[in-house]
Amino acid sequence: MESNPENTPEGRELLQQLKQSVQVLEQKLEEANTSQQKYTQEMETLLRERSVFQSVLQKLTDDHLQLEKDYETLRIQKGGFGFKILWLSGFLGFLSGLVLCYLFFRPSSKHELVFSNFQHATQFHVEYAIGQGDFVQAEELLKKSSESRDYKIIEPEIDMMRKIVSAAKRRCE
Repeated sequence: MESNPENTPEGRELLQQLKQSVQVLEQKLEEANTSQQKYTQEMETLLRERSVFQSVLQKLTDDHLQLEKDYETLRIQKGGFGFKILWLSGFLGFLSGLVLCYLFFRPSSKHELVFSNFQHATQFHVEYAIGQGDFVQAEELLKKSSESRDYKIIEPEIDMMRKIVSAAKRRCE
């Protein structure tokens, strides 16, 4: 005859432990099923959000491409407006630089410089001689100046001054 393990105290205790272990395992299985359902729902929610984000991203990409296309069309219609403005502003800057250079750093003509030197060197002596009534000395100063190589450029002006001094001399005599 076979003995039934349930009839022995060790068998009952073992059976009790096995039932408790099965209950713990069933409880853990239930928790795992609940967690699995929760995570499945979260995954479905995330997938829906992902599809929404993808559709928004696709719309933004399409809008961006349309804007680029429209800009390119406008740029072609305007004929390179930016390049023309850049060229025009550079040219105007160059012209204004030339004007400012001319106004502030304009080179004096050689004629003006020579006349300024002549005036500085001889005007006082000629005026002094005329003031003293010595027209001959004034005429000689002007004659020497007109014969000088340095004042060849302004010879007509010196001759005019000499004629004025001669006229003043005749008037005073």
